[in-house]
Amino acid sequence: METSENKVDEVESAGNAQLSDDNLSAADFFTVEVRIAADKMGASMSIDPVDGRKGEISEELLTAKLNKAGVVHGIDKDLLAKVAESWNRNPRYVETPPIAKGTYPEAGKEGLLKMAVKHLSIGKEVNKVLGKKFYGEITALAPKIQRVDPGTVIARREGSIPDKPGQNVLGEFFGKKQDEEVTASGIVERNNVYIAKNVYTAAKTGIVYIEREQPAVMPLDFNGFVDIQTASDMMDAQLVILPAGEGGTMPSEEDVRKLIDGLNIVYGIDEEAIKTAVARFTDGSITAQEVIEIACGLPAVTGDDGYVEFTFNTDSSLTPSLNEDGSVDYKNLNLITSVSEGETLAILHPPAKGTPGRDILGRTRPAFDGKKSFLPVGTNTQISRTDHSLLVALVDGIVRYNGSNVSIAEGHYINGDVDYSTGNVKYERSVCVKGDIRSGFDVDCGGDLQVHGIIEDSNIKVGGSLLCRYGFVGNGNGLIDAKYDVNLGFIKNQNVNCEGAVNIAKESINSNITAKKIQIHGNTLSVAGGTLAATESIIVRTAGNISGIRSILQIIPPLALTEEFNKTETANKELQEKLKKVNQQMQTLPPKARLDKELMAKFKNAVIVVQQQIAALEDRLRKLHIEMNNFDEAFIRIDRCAFPGTIFKFGQRNMVLTEMLNGVKSLRLINGEIRVI
Repeated sequence: METSENKVDEVESAGNAQLSDDNLSAADFFTVEVRIAADKMGASMSIDPVDGRKGEISEELLTAKLNKAGVVHGIDKDLLAKVAESWNRNPRYVETPPIAKGTYPEAGKEGLLKMAVKHLSIGKEVNKVLGKKFYGEITALAPKIQRVDPGTVIARREGSIPDKPGQNVLGEFFGKKQDEEVTASGIVERNNVYIAKNVYTAAKTGIVYIEREQPAVMPLDFNGFVDIQTASDMMDAQLVILPAGEGGTMPSEEDVRKLIDGLNIVYGIDEEAIKTAVARFTDGSITAQEVIEIACGLPAVTGDDGYVEFTFNTDSSLTPSLNEDGSVDYKNLNLITSVSEGETLAILHPPAKGTPGRDILGRTRPAFDGKKSFLPVGTNTQISRTDHSLLVALVDGIVRYNGSNVSIAEGHYINGDVDYSTGNVKYERSVCVKGDIRSGFDVDCGGDLQVHGIIEDSNIKVGGSLLCRYGFVGNGNGLIDAKYDVNLGFIKNQNVNCEGAVNIAKESINSNITAKKIQIHGNTLSVAGGTLAATESIIVRTAGNISGIRSILQIIPPLALTEEFNKTETANKELQEKLKKVNQQMQTLPPKARLDKELMAKFKNAVIVVQQQIAALEDRLRKLHIEMNNFDEAFIRIDRCAFPGTIFKFGQRNMVLTEMLNGVKSLRLINGEIRVI
């Protein structure tokens, strides 16, 4: 056995049954060695006779030897008696088995815990209150908690069995918990709770919760609390109020005033809000955290920017006017505005001064004045010499605003119809026709065209935008070709090509229109017959009619892509033909010429160059084909209904309506299929 210490004593037997310590010290017929284990939980002994001497050993004598060595607990008396009896029969060297054994501690058993107050036991609820300081922060849990003060009994345990400490062979006790704080009176204190004789008492004011199956008290202030939070720019202040709990008191108005004074808040104080808040402190109507604004600064106001007021219509893409009956027209709109020398074209309004503000500390907050604007002086216009806020015309002509300046150009006025009295009209600038354009007479202008009447079977070429207040009618022999937008009252049996948007106030009947965007406003009838083709969008109220007329609404590739594709395809065919001719020339060369290495090298190089050009063109054709079939952003919208027989197309895809389509519907090409949304 491992020992921490060996103790050896020699004793002389006097033949007595009981020996005093003095007698034992005189014994010299045997020696005893006591061995104690390192953990002090066991002890053994060895007995060795002294040569030539005799005597008897008793249990009491061996016990005395153990006691003298410090072994006092767990001695096996029966084993000692047997060792003594055996040695007395035959004195010899003896080593005993463990003659004394310590006892290990035994854990007690806690009895049933019976809570005496409301408490929190659900982990989520406990987590909500941990770290909180005031009752007002946890009012949502009010029904589940109650206030406890020092000395309040919060729980009891019934039927508990206390821990039993261990004891080593030296009689020393061990096993007592070292993590418990013990008061001078012997009461255990843990988690703000006193524990004495299975009674748990609050050590601080707070609320009770369960932690690891043990009652605990979280300290909490049950008094009400107020604080003031200010914005980072010091433009407002808010009173944050936490209500008082059981037995708590609320701050006074004086307390609130001290907080305000402490933050140097002097401007924009809402006295009524403060008094109302304090009154609610008193009547207890504040039941949860509230935030009340008690001071607000005066924001600085930036002055309005200066601006230019135009005295003429500046919009070249006209939207038809909405009438009371729901119809629309262009009767009161003008695309072309004529002006006279000296006429006011624009009025400059100056910027306004900014208004300074103040923050809640009383400091002035500067304001910015509005930004200046400038008169858009352009060709044949100038700032008035007598009033620098006016832009005036220098000459008679047609006024136009291009987004950056106002200019006046000469215009051609036809005070009547375009007919035999005028002949065909060709003019490099804008044209205004007060009457109609009669069948068979053409107009070609480099600027805008405005027609107050109707356009019949005529070829109209416009370098700008076109406005026809009434309509474009005839037998299908007319064509409008415009660079920008086309605005018509209606169209019947005619054709329009437009690089911009086409807006029609009423209806399109048996007509073909190609544009970037098309919108037809007709209510009961929008489009019936013909083809509407747009690269971006088509919007109509109705499509087709009850008789099932064939009406096509289609989304097409952009015209620029189509033109490039056609040109590239033509160039590719020409190169293919060229390559074919070069190969034929090589095949028809006489034998002698074929032996000319330099000549053959030129032919081969020519073939390689043409093949490379063909490959580049074919690669471009593939890319153009992909771009031309990308209609992700394009759509067709029906705002009222579409009749059976109407055909919708997106590129090569088409859909023929066989049933009525009612309500606002949009059609798009999704994953290669036309979908109604």
